[in-house]
Amino acid sequence: MLSLADSETEIIKMRILFNNLIYSSTLTADTVNANYPLTNLQNDSIKKIYKATQTSAVITATMSAVGSVNCAYIGYTNATSATLAMYSSGNVLLGTVTLDVTRGGKSFTAVSSVSYVKLTLAGSDIVYLGGFGFGLNYKMPNPTNDLVLKPIDNSTRNYSDDGQLYINRVNILHQLDVTYSLESIDTY
Repeated sequence: MLSLADSETEIIKMRILFNNLIYSSTLTADTVNANYPLTNLQNDSIKKIYKATQTSAVITATMSAVGSVNCAYIGYTNATSATLAMYSSGNVLLGTVTLDVTRGGKSFTAVSSVSYVKLTLAGSDIVYLGGFGFGLNYKMPNPTNDLVLKPIDNSTRNYSDDGQLYINRVNILHQLDVTYSLESIDTY
């Protein structure tokens, strides 16, 4: 097993957002720079940004159908704080989650009957956002094998005719071979 401390091991399951609800949502915001519209958030390129006209912005994503949400991810932003609020069709606040802007998002306990979400961004400069995703994530299964780091030495060794050895040292890299049980996006 991959050792984190002397006797502590941990496997963190990877989560994948297959069905990003932003693509089927209607977007509005309290502030929009006309050169960087909200529709850029529905583009696959994270560098095609939405930009506000002030140091804070509230983006509302109205979903095409009522559903559940257990994750929210943001990317390529200068915001220093981000909060996601989830609402029912009767404008009842169902839950609020503070997103980690340095890590890009958060997974949380599923909230059902969500009709729309509000993402509140704040920063020290005019805020921009390149990526926004929310919906139900898929939790990858545990690996079927032990996680063992394999050192890889890419250093080059040169020998002279006189038997001298010169080593061009390169820092050792580590490779992690992981095997998962067969999963298909169709089973999601």
